[in-house]
Amino acid sequence: MGCYRTGDEIGSWMSMSDGTKKRVISKTKQRRADHKDAALSSCSD
Repeated sequence: MGCYRTGDEIGSWMSMSDGTKKRVISKTKQRRADHKDAALSSCSD
């Protein structure tokens, strides 16, 4: 499944500030939830 970071986020990770990393982590949590919701809705079809 992966870590839900984009290729750009992965490539830039080491040079990101702590604040930017926290925003990326927040985005990945939302992406994971969105992916889980999509998977669950496709199973109920």
